[in-house]
Order: sequence, then structure tokens, then C-alpha cells
Amino acid sequence: MKKELVEEALTNIDDRYIEEALTYKKSKIINFPRTTSKLVKAATVTLAVLAVGSATVYAGAEVLKKIFYTEHTMSTGNPDYVRDEWFETETPEPEVEQIGGEISDGTEKWITKSTEILGSYTNDIYIYSTYEDAVADKGMKLWFDTLPGEVTDVTYTYAYCDNDYAKFIDVVAEYNGSEYYLTEEIWGGNVADDVGYSLQFENKQNERVYTNANGIVFNIADDVVQDEQFDENGESVYVTRVRSTTMILDGDYYGNMVFDDMSEDDIHYILDQIKIGK
Repeated sequence: MKKELVEEALTNIDDRYIEEALTYKKSKIINFPRTTSKLVKAATVTLAVLAVGSATVYAGAEVLKKIFYTEHTMSTGNPDYVRDEWFETETPEPEVEQIGGEISDGTEKWITKSTEILGSYTNDIYIYSTYEDAVADKGMKLWFDTLPGEVTDVTYTYAYCDNDYAKFIDVVAEYNGSEYYLTEEIWGGNVADDVGYSLQFENKQNERVYTNANGIVFNIADDVVQDEQFDENGESVYVTRVRSTTMILDGDYYGNMVFDDMSEDDIHYILDQIKIGK
């Protein structure tokens, strides 16, 4: 691929879609949209980007093990693909076309399934009662033997476009009166070796490191945000929250956890339950 085409595409990228100009061998650069995810609060941005020629110095595994910060992100992968300006302006949500749904007859692990189209992407969405059921049914990795607290929502999404696809599990749970969120995902198809993965922050602060009971090291950072809520009359109100975020890297899997107004002790307790390859 010509370098100028890559540079042009990176200049014109927004945080949902990549310009169609980049079609060479590995087809499209991809950004999987998920409007149904309950993790809107996490403001997670996932980007898979083609390498700038075969001579790139960013060669997969070694880069993907490293986490670095920019002004508005916690990221891994090729630093050249992380642009803070992508996160500084809001882009309109794409139109969603619902094209079908089904309720389980009780013989499947899932409760409901549906399909929606967002631009050139199709999302097949399954609702489960437990994280363990979703993992077992869809062949994902089991990061928790048991998720702490009460799990209130589990969604599996298969997002695909041409030869690119991604599998996501999104979980919403509550522990000691605070909500937390888990995303587990894996990409396939025409994904570059030096894929970039970024978590977005509005006002990143308090960067720190925690090593859990299993020896896994987590980078954690806080974000002080205005979270929109609705009162008993349906009126919109904003609540100031401290949102703590960490990234999870496990081989070909990526993920993150977000903790809303949760104590450091409780965050550590939950992270202590994660079992992944070091």
C-alpha cells in the first residue's frame, strides 16, 4: 500500500468509519460499531489498522503486550495509529436498521437474538442470563470463574463486514452498590499484525498500576465525567462520577473493565478474580 494513501486515510478518519480509499490486500481498515452495547459509559474505541508497508517496525506480539497513554487514551499496538483528535469531537450515531429478532424456545443458552445493520456492518446480537453461558455458547475465553456481585446484563455481538469480523461479550454488573462493566473481544479476518486498541478518556488522571493475586499487571486510570441520568419524571440530569478503567490483553483477545465510583479495594478484589495468560 502506498504510504500517502494511508496518511490520507488517517487524516480523514473519524471514530467510527475509515475512508474507503484504503483497500489493498487486507481490504478495509475496520472499526466495529456496537450501538447496542451497554458499555456506552466506557467510551471504548476499537481500531484495527493496516500496517504502513511491510517494513514497519511494529511487528505484532511485542507491541501488543505494551500499554501506553496519550492525552485522551490508554492504548496498545502501533502508536502511529492513535490520534487524540479522533476523540475530541463527537460524531453522529449511524442509523440502525433492525432486520429481525427471535425469542429462545428454551433449548438454547441464549434468551433472545436479533440482527441490526449499521452502515456496511451487520451485528448479530444475543442476550444471555450469565457470562458463563455466553462464553460457553460462543467459544470465547473464560476470564472469570464467577463474576463478583450481581450480573444485570450479558450481551454477545458478532459484528461483520466483508471479510472482517469481531466477537464481543459485554457485561454489566453491580458490586457493593457500584456498577462495573466488562468487555471481552476478539477480531478476525483482515486484521493487521500491529492492530491498535484504544480506550477513550475525557479527563484522564490518576494513572497507576496494580498487580493482582494471580500476578497479572493492570494499568488503571480515572476519568471524572458528567454522566447523564434520568429522574423519576424522565428529566435529564447529570451526575459527576469517577470512572476507573483498565485494559485486558490475553493473546489474541482484547478487553477492558470500567468501574463507576468504586473504591480501590473493591476494584482490586474484582481484578483479583481474573485468570488469563500472563
